[in-house]
Amino acid sequence: MNTQNGEWLKEQGVKTLYIDSGSPWQNGYVESSHDKLGRECWRRKIFYALSECRLVV
Repeated sequence: MNTQNGEWLKEQGVKTLYIDSGSPWQNGYVESSHDKLGRECWRRKIFYALSECRLVV
């Protein structure tokens, strides 16, 4: 997260939690959704351009 986003969140009263790099078990929700997206989308199709991938996702 960049400094500006962090400052804005702090001004809004939002507390952020940091996840250690290489520790997916600290945020199972995101890891689960990434896994599902991978199984249902990325691993089934070959994308030839980033724009094509963005349209599908």
